[in-house]
This record gives sequence, C-alpha cells and structure tokens, in this order.
Amino acid sequence: MRKSPYYIVERTVTVEHVQLVGRAGDVSTKIFNGDNANIEDCPWQVSVQVKDEGKFIHDCGGSIIDNRWILTAAHCFRKTLPLSDFRVGAGNSNLDELEFRSVKKFYPHENYNQQLEISDIMLIELRRPFRFGSTINKISMDTNVDQDYTGESCKVSGWGNINGTGGITDTKLLKSTELTVISNESCSKQWEDPNLKTDNTKLCAQDLGRDVCNGDSGGALACGNADDSALKVVGIVSYGVAVCNGTMPDVYVRVSAFQDWIKKTKKDNYAYR
Repeated sequence: MRKSPYYIVERTVTVEHVQLVGRAGDVSTKIFNGDNANIEDCPWQVSVQVKDEGKFIHDCGGSIIDNRWILTAAHCFRKTLPLSDFRVGAGNSNLDELEFRSVKKFYPHENYNQQLEISDIMLIELRRPFRFGSTINKISMDTNVDQDYTGESCKVSGWGNINGTGGITDTKLLKSTELTVISNESCSKQWEDPNLKTDNTKLCAQDLGRDVCNGDSGGALACGNADDSALKVVGIVSYGVAVCNGTMPDVYVRVSAFQDWIKKTKKDNYAYR
C-alpha cells in the first residue's frame, strides 16, 4: 500500500533531550489535533489523489489558484506513474463526495531537490476547469517576499494523518487548525540547520499540540495581515519530522519567493479556452 506524501526528513534533531528521527520517503501528512473543517471556509482546498491497487486514494493537498491550476509541493510528483493514475478533487469536506478533474500535466520546479530540501513547489494543470462557487474557489497568493509573518496565526487544512505519534490514522473528513509562524532564526536553531536562518524561500510554523502531518503535504499555510484580512496562501506544506505533535516546527515553501516562476509557468503553458 502506497503512503501519501509529507516529506519526513532523514535527520536526527535533539529537542529537550528527545531524539526525533524521520525517514526520507516516508510520506503522508494530516492535521493533528485539528477540528472538522467546513469546505466553505477553505474552498481552495483540494485532494490530489493517486491510483493504488486500482483504487484512488488521497495523496497530497493543494490549493486552487486559478480554475485550471493547482499549487502544491513538488515532492508529491511521481514521475513513474501515468497521468491517468492521478486526479484532483475539490468542493466537499468529505473525501467520498468530491468533484474530480483529471490531470493534464505536472510542472515540478526545475530546481527541486529533495535531498537539499529546495524548491519544493509544483503546479498542476487540469484538463477541465473547476466552476467556482461557495465550495470551490481560488485563493490569492502572497506576493510580498519582504512581509514578515512572524507571530501571525495562520490556517492549515487537510486530510492527512491525525495520529501524532508517528502511526497512521486516516480520516475522510477535512480537518483544520491554526499554527503560529515563527522566525527563521528560531526554526534554524530547532532544526540545527544554519541555512534556514537566511533562506527567504522557506518559512516555519509551530504550535505545541497542533500540527500538520502525513498527507497534508502541498496544502496551504493561509495567512492574513493588518493591511488585508483576506487569507492568502503564504506557504506550502513541505517537510517535518515523523512525530506530528508540534514539538518541532514544520517547514513551508514561501510562495512569494516563487511568484516569477509561477507566472512564467502559467503563461508559457496555459491555453486560454
């Protein structure tokens, strides 16, 4: 049985004398200790599904940024599988009641490298557009790379693992919670990764007892700010440790750092029809 993506890094970090060890490729993520979500509160949320043993299963989250375009994580891409083995669902909190679209093409970032943990961003082009309404709609993207979200409470949602102990407990109902953005400096210290301190393509969020987990990969970290209360996708769920309980911060791709790439990819490949 294939597991759904949430990239768990192959690294040992010490947190209050407890060592948390993740395994590269042990993928899958869900909201731990979240509440049942109303899809009208996050109508951009999609389920990227893959065929496993003849049956489609939830694999990753993602965000609708246009009626034919989905924003997600590059590590959700499985290049060995045909396009017919994928579909994208939206429009309901229940996985069994989604409206589906087939995939036309995947566009993982050309610089994506899982080992180096860089450029974990991907666009998915759909064969047919979604029709927007109260349960299916796009989310705006953050475009200000200089915006400091440290201390902001931001929304995450997904169908990922709800077991925070490292096991897998699936749910068919969408979950959501709020996590606090922390500084890259604090994130760098906890991850014992000096590169995180100055990496403006990533940001981190953490709240003890709440977390994203396996299966939430690719979903949005949606934030507002003092100038605009409307939620925008600021981050993309990228990687964390195996134990999803908020003890360690999760790392997100910073969407504003990739705006030029997103615009160019859509412009070069989108047929207006």
